[in-house]
Amino acid sequence: MTKHEAYMYGWVFGRLEMALESVRTYDQTGFKMEQAAKRPMTGNALILAAAAREHLLRGELDRQIASALNEISADDLPVEVEPVVSAELQGSWMLGRYQGVTGKIKSSYDIASKRKEKGMSQAELARQLGTTQAAVSRWENGTVQPSEESLGKIREILG
Repeated sequence: MTKHEAYMYGWVFGRLEMALESVRTYDQTGFKMEQAAKRPMTGNALILAAAAREHLLRGELDRQIASALNEISADDLPVEVEPVVSAELQGSWMLGRYQGVTGKIKSSYDIASKRKEKGMSQAELARQLGTTQAAVSRWENGTVQPSEESLGKIREILG
């Protein structure tokens, strides 16, 4: 499991945790955040089941969850009981959970890091994309996710 995949598992858990709290329901198995950080796949399976029982996987939430889970490689799925992941991966999971709970969107592509590697300002990237610096800023801080078309252009420019 990569740090990004651990982050995405945490993000999904956080988004679903908040959705379940909105209907005053939580996973009856008692599998809580601390356990989910140690075994992200198991935690997501349990919280996804709880969200499905409450019919919460619809509309925008369903699209966001599907998009996030699509970024996780099926090659890493365990055949047996999921082992406890490293502290570093647990940290990535916790960051993802926090972002999910707060409703922030995390792009699968780290725009800020790639942009800085190229020595490019937000304004310069925005100019090349035909958008505003404010839009680039929102993408980088996770409040808005770029469209697939914009993300494709970003990857062309930044590599």
